[in-house]
Order: sequence, then C-alpha cells, then structure tokens
Amino acid sequence: MQIGLFPGSFNPIHLGHLIIAQYFINHYPLDQIWFVISPQNPLKKRSGLVDFDHRMKMVELSISQSKEMIASDIELKLPLPSYTIHTLDYLKENFPEHAFSLILGLDNYEGFNRWKSHDRIIQENKIYLYPREGVKLPENLSSPNFILTQAPEMGISSTGIRKDILEKKNIRFLVTDSVQEYILSHKLYQS
Repeated sequence: MQIGLFPGSFNPIHLGHLIIAQYFINHYPLDQIWFVISPQNPLKKRSGLVDFDHRMKMVELSISQSKEMIASDIELKLPLPSYTIHTLDYLKENFPEHAFSLILGLDNYEGFNRWKSHDRIIQENKIYLYPREGVKLPENLSSPNFILTQAPEMGISSTGIRKDILEKKNIRFLVTDSVQEYILSHKLYQS
C-alpha cells in the first residue's frame, strides 16, 4: 500500500488537518493517511503541549468514520526527541510491504535544512507539500522529490484554537464535535 505520513503535534487536531488528509486521499495515489502524532517535536517548544494520550485520543475520535485514515503512535515507541528520519527508518524496516511518503505544510519546506538527516529524507522519500497561509510558494523546489500540491489553504491552526479556548470562545466548526466534547470534558487548554 501507498501510505502518506502526516506528522504533527495535533495539539489539537482540527478540521483543517482532516480536509488536507482527505484531499490527499482523493487526489494522490495514497491508500491511507497515517497521522503520526509526535510526542515532542525537536524544533518546537513544549509549552502548551497536552499529554500524548489526549492528543492520540482526539485524533482517533476525529477519524473514527474513515477507513483510509489511521492514528499512529509509532513515535512513542522511538527514542525522544522525535526525528522524522528515525520514524521513516523504523517504518520501512517494520512495514516493508508499504511505500511511505511525507505530507508536510509548506512552512516546513523553509526550515527543512534544520531537520536531522534532511538530505537523506529528501533523497529517499516523496514529500508532498501543501500550501500554508502566509507562506510564499518557492520559485524552484530543491529536489524533484518535493511535490507542490494544490491542496486547499487552511486558515485554521491549533495555536489559534488553543487561544480561542483560553479566551472562552466557541471552537465549534473548527474541530469535530467529538473533539470539542473531549476538550471540554477534560478541561484541556484552559490555562
């Protein structure tokens, strides 16, 4: 199977993530999208990051109606911090029957040279890039393995949702109903 790996903190997962994932299922030769939940992104601060189990559960709730979308805790089984190259190596070794590619926001392209073993990631993998609000399209991509897509540009962000929750604003229509209920019942992002 062709698997698109959609890595992220998903703190929390929102409808923009789901729209992007469905776009790739519909428009690219991908059989499944695996949401790879990161225990800790080495390039991001940990402040405001809720426990992995909460983030995993919210992803599971969001995609429960889809057979093509999978919540993956694979990075929880690997040494921290979570490096994409380690994840890719582990998946290729343990799931040789699958072909893996990455799905990344265009904002990641700008800082990709800071990723551990970024040259090897580019050489060995297809990397689908989707537009991000406020990020300019590059004139020339640095490798044919980077594929710039026409995925819809989402103005929704996990950071914005966390801010809205803190300010006691309504997040309906930004996350699934099940995720909104989960956030409220577990009092997440309120301080």
